[in-house]
Amino acid sequence: MNIFKTNQWKYAQRADVYKSHLAKRNPRISSNGFTIIEILIALTILSIGLLGMAKMQLSSINGNSSARVVTDNIIQASDQIEKLLLLPYDDADLVAGTHTGVAQPGYTLSWIVQDDNPVTGNKIITITVTPLGSNSDKVFTIEQIKSEIN
Repeated sequence: MNIFKTNQWKYAQRADVYKSHLAKRNPRISSNGFTIIEILIALTILSIGLLGMAKMQLSSINGNSSARVVTDNIIQASDQIEKLLLLPYDDADLVAGTHTGVAQPGYTLSWIVQDDNPVTGNKIITITVTPLGSNSDKVFTIEQIKSEIN
């Protein structure tokens, strides 16, 4: 057991001598930190990743905003079509032609009524909701047939 400890000590002493010998030949080998170049490369890679994540976040915000506009359009058109379907067949809002309605701020709401289409006793109601401003390309249109029930 004593021999084992002695041999172990000799190997540990040789390793220390070898490390100190390398340190004298090349001081970089014995340094315990990173070089400035390694740190700059790591920071560059990190910053590229963070910029990519920021761009992805902006895309997500724009997508959510666009989806909100489309959802508002659908809700307004659906509400208006339900109101028109509850009206009597000969109501003033269901006379053939173009009509405008009250929409949420930032939107316009209109509908077109066509009499006796596709057959007599039916009306096609086409509702269009258009947002104002930068989202004006997100127009939503919905069609519904209202029948005259005798």
